[in-house]
Amino acid sequence: MRNPLKRFALAQNGVAAIEFALLLPLLALMLLGSVELQRYLRIERQLSLSASNIAAMVAQQQATDVETLIFDFNAAIHMFPASRAEAIWFQALLHQITNVAFTPTTAGCTQNCTYNANVAWVWPEYDMGFGLGNMRRQCGTLNGAAAGATPTGATIPASMFGPGSMVIVNLGYRFTPLFGSNFVPSIDLFRHGYANARFASSHIKITNESGAGSPIRCPGY
Repeated sequence: MRNPLKRFALAQNGVAAIEFALLLPLLALMLLGSVELQRYLRIERQLSLSASNIAAMVAQQQATDVETLIFDFNAAIHMFPASRAEAIWFQALLHQITNVAFTPTTAGCTQNCTYNANVAWVWPEYDMGFGLGNMRRQCGTLNGAAAGATPTGATIPASMFGPGSMVIVNLGYRFTPLFGSNFVPSIDLFRHGYANARFASSHIKITNESGAGSPIRCPGY
């Protein structure tokens, strides 16, 4: 009886196959995880670039209307390829475009000025099942936030205060894993783009605000 037990204890046949079978789920999980991480980082980068590029396009205007805003936003399908996989691509992107006007805190100031920031108009976001929450911008005064602070709808980076006006674009996208979506929850991504208005000395004028979905002009603008 001792010899069969001894031979069984010393046998190496099939050990590699057993070890591979035990490690295969872990290896597959690592492979799929790395694919999803790379996809997440790529989409996050594309979303940031899209927000910045849309802001830069809107900032080229002296005056705008809803048709112009739609045209500028439509460029997102080329800058954010992930939206092409959706049945209705623009419904995959939650978006809000805001024009902020800066005025000197001391009237007539020309040098070493400090500024107040007020929302001149807002193009409302498209509701795609999740919202901007506390990042939604509305008419009113915006405060300066320190560098690295978490963005909110009531603040903009303090370093951006200055003469003229600024365009801010908020984009949101719901990232859903391709693998294991029944076990891994979706992640809501939000990114922001900022651009100084190039030709508007005070703020970008709204030329047409009739009809549903038009920009909301704030009092005084």
